Amino acid sequence: MRFLPSIFFALFGLLFALPIMAMEQDEAAVKAAFVYNFTKFVEWPSEASGPLQLCLLGNTDPLLAALLKLEGKQSQGQNIQVRSVDRDAGSLGGCRVIVVGTSEAERIAAILNNSQKQPALTVSEIDHFADAGGMIGLVVNNAKVQFEIDAQAVQRANLKLSAQLLKLAQKVKK
Repeated sequence: MRFLPSIFFALFGLLFALPIMAMEQDEAAVKAAFVYNFTKFVEWPSEASGPLQLCLLGNTDPLLAALLKLEGKQSQGQNIQVRSVDRDAGSLGGCRVIVVGTSEAERIAAILNNSQKQPALTVSEIDHFADAGGMIGLVVNNAKVQFEIDAQAVQRANLKLSAQLLKLAQKVKK
């Protein structure tokens, strides 16, 4: 009987945690859908050949886990390959899209510096990602997923974003 109150509080706490966990997974699924759609509106230079590799950088978080479901989907007539990568520039070879997990917030400057050595779209939900030199930052405003674009970073990587994508952005840094 002594354990009854502690069991009750544990179950009560779990009831509140489940909706929060479900909301995180729903938000991650929406953000993953955004990333998938970004691949449809990017033009890579001709030297960016091979499969459309979506590279995940960082410890697994809800977004990175949701992106694993994109494996094998089609975008621009190519199958998407999803793989995890290390932070060093060598492991980023062949990546067309680099999604930086929130665990990498402290190292964002070095990661973006390494990623600039190739034509790869960088995307993250790290706060102020587009302001820090990332190409597309996923943000949540009023419970809606939106995105910000750093057009200069896109141009430096020799990528082109469609006008439609630029119109849909909450903010475009020029």
